[in-house]
Amino acid sequence: MAVTAFISGFKSRPEINLHDGLVVFYLLYISWVTVYFSLPANTKFPGQVKTLHLCSVIQSCILFALAFALLGTATTFGLTPECNHNAVVVLFRPFAVLDAGRILFLVLTVLVLIIYGGSIYKDWKASIKRLGVRVAERLRKKRPGEEIEITIHHNADPKTATDPESRRTRTEDAENSASVTPTWGYRRPKDKPASATYTPNVDEKLFANIIVVLILWGLAVMNTELLIRWNHFAASDGSQSPWQFGQILPMILVVPPLISLVNVFVENGFRKADGGPVTNTSKV
Repeated sequence: MAVTAFISGFKSRPEINLHDGLVVFYLLYISWVTVYFSLPANTKFPGQVKTLHLCSVIQSCILFALAFALLGTATTFGLTPECNHNAVVVLFRPFAVLDAGRILFLVLTVLVLIIYGGSIYKDWKASIKRLGVRVAERLRKKRPGEEIEITIHHNADPKTATDPESRRTRTEDAENSASVTPTWGYRRPKDKPASATYTPNVDEKLFANIIVVLILWGLAVMNTELLIRWNHFAASDGSQSPWQFGQILPMILVVPPLISLVNVFVENGFRKADGGPVTNTSKV
């Protein structure tokens, strides 16, 4: 959808106006928030997690690029640039796009981009370090005549650090000293009674993410509807049905991921990834 908006809005003869571009951005924001909050839960399921993260990063880059392009070219964007001064953006109330709305949404977009970039760096920091180590090792192997370094502990005796006989003697002494148990003043600790409390195997973080996504999704849908209403889109002349291929296809495409979502929850519920054996076989 974002790529289509880019092509349709920035071609020599645009096919959409600024109002349409704003609606596209609001709809993409709903899906982006859902994907962003649901990706951490994918660590429960080994497999193509890295691929999903990479696709999410690409989607986010396109979405942020569309936001900056819309706000940066708001005065000349689209099919009817002379009407752009009437367009508004909505965040619980209308803001004129060419005035306060553009400044407000530019600031919000930059803040979201900074937060998102920090979270992406945190998720990929370990992979970046491993990649750097691999590159350094390959470069080190390509260098001819490189000496092999031997690391010796500071407290170790250089004469006996590599002697196998001395190492075996020290190991036997340590085992003999550990096997001797003092008998004076020694009292065997009492066994603690088993706890009778039951801790449910529920992933609270996943449950909280779902609640946050539902709240943000509801707010985004509300602001999108207000955006359409307060931008005063022209009413249809009634010659065409509102249900066409462009409206039916997205609804059909929602069915496969919805079926997968139901199957995943039937199989796993809200259980933790490392929760151990499940005592209750009922599905959450």
